[in-house]
Formats: sequence, structure tokens, C-alpha cells
Amino acid sequence: MIGTSDGAIAAVNPNPNYNANDIKFEWLEHGKKEFLLSEAISSIIYKYSQVVIAGSLGTMLRYADKSARILPDDPDLISKIKSEDQITACQMDDQNNEGIIGTSVGEIKYI
Repeated sequence: MIGTSDGAIAAVNPNPNYNANDIKFEWLEHGKKEFLLSEAISSIIYKYSQVVIAGSLGTMLRYADKSARILPDDPDLISKIKSEDQITACQMDDQNNEGIIGTSVGEIKYI
């Protein structure tokens, strides 16, 4: 997945014929962009069919990717956490269930 500065994500698949001098991506779902935040996407972590997306202004989203689509069909399946400060870094555990974020004011928060 690739995040954009306008709050959208798009799914890509790296070219299976990897060549260090010629990296190409294959757009999934015809390069369809899904807008989900009103802020820039700062990080995307995808592990074990769990997606965690952090926005630059402090919003975090988490959802299960059970249908191999960019977003779940039901928006109620997306969990949202809001930080008071901008998220500058995000690290999650192996299952994408819990982790820590770093904020623009130097705080580290457990999520």
C-alpha cells in the first residue's frame, strides 16, 4: 500500500521480476485511490492481514483486511484512535495488535 499527502491509499504489488536497476510496481484495483483521512498518510503497517495507518495530524486507523481489498466494505470495521499531537513515528508488534507512536512534541505513547 502507498499513502498520499491528501489522505488516500492505493494498493500496489511489486513486480515479481525484481531488478535492482528497474523497480516497477503493478497497481492493484487499477490504481484506485481510497480517501480515508483528511490529513497526509505518514505510515502504513500491514502484517497478518491487519492494517494500521497513521496520519500526520494524529489520527490512527486499524482494520482487518479479510477481503483482499483496499478498505473493508463496512466502515464500522475500522477502529480509530486520535492523538492530540502529530504522529511522527509508529511501530507495531508482530500481529499489529499493539504498539507505540512518537509525536511531534517528543512523547511516546502506547497504543
